[in-house]
Amino acid sequence: MFSVYLFCAIVGGVLMLLSLLTGQGDFDSGDIGDLDASPDLDSEFDTDTVAFWSELPFLSLRFWVFGGGMFGITGLILTLTGKPFLTTLIGALLTGLVTGWSLNGILRHLKQRTPNSLITPDDLIGATGTVELPCDPTHPGKVRLTLKGQQVEYPARTRHPTPLALGETIVVVDIHDQWVEIIPQGVDNSETRLLD
Repeated sequence: MFSVYLFCAIVGGVLMLLSLLTGQGDFDSGDIGDLDASPDLDSEFDTDTVAFWSELPFLSLRFWVFGGGMFGITGLILTLTGKPFLTTLIGALLTGLVTGWSLNGILRHLKQRTPNSLITPDDLIGATGTVELPCDPTHPGKVRLTLKGQQVEYPARTRHPTPLALGETIVVVDIHDQWVEIIPQGVDNSETRLLD
């Protein structure tokens, strides 16, 4: 059994090390194919059945890499410390199973969480901010907005008759090529829209 533990430890350890060094932790790309995707099942299966099969870690290559590697490492350590055969086998199996299952679930969860810091027009319209450079209908200014956890500044214009002072709270009501149209917070923008 020592040779099985050694083989699993070497192969699993090398693949885990390559995963850490190259940043390719998902094992789902390349020639292997997408082993973690939902299986191709006929439409006669309901969505609960498909969800059940797609969540099984045994269909994931990362489960076998991490689980097999930890099975081998644990088996080697327990064998070298003189533990009985059955204790070593059960300990290695449990460690491999728990490690493979846990890391597969953690990596699947992290893979689904994709940060999106791209600011879109939908994020701008209705955003509130402060005036950084005062403006009025004849002179453009600048505003600072906090969008998606980032502070960004935009050139701004307004049709509001009263000049917007430094530090005043504003709302973005429209966007144009290089600037945003703003009004003071709490003001109806139907009468102050800029014309293109």
